[in-house]
Amino acid sequence: RWFYSASARHLPSKFIRHGRLILGFLHQNEKCICFNLNKEGCMEALEKHAKINPVVTATVWKELEKENKEFFESYNRDRVERNIEAATMERIQKMLSDAAASKTSDDDEG
Repeated sequence: RWFYSASARHLPSKFIRHGRLILGFLHQNEKCICFNLNKEGCMEALEKHAKINPVVTATVWKELEKENKEFFESYNRDRVERNIEAATMERIQKMLSDAAASKTSDDDEG
């Protein structure tokens, strides 16, 4: 039992704390993905709301991309498509709004 020391008794709780920290960070990262954020958006959000250093977020994001290459390729493709769809919907809504405003002004004149 020579290897058992006072500091060794605390190793499991340290590992548990680090494990909880990592799981908490991964949960925050998942939220970023649910909100359709890119790496920079995630870095900004986690710094603001969770007080996580952007360098840490960037490093973990990069490692997640390495480990889950196919997921992130698909995620980034989907993000681009969603952004294009959102921009298209915005343009359509503006066109409809402009058309309705034009019709209203035509009705007021007539």
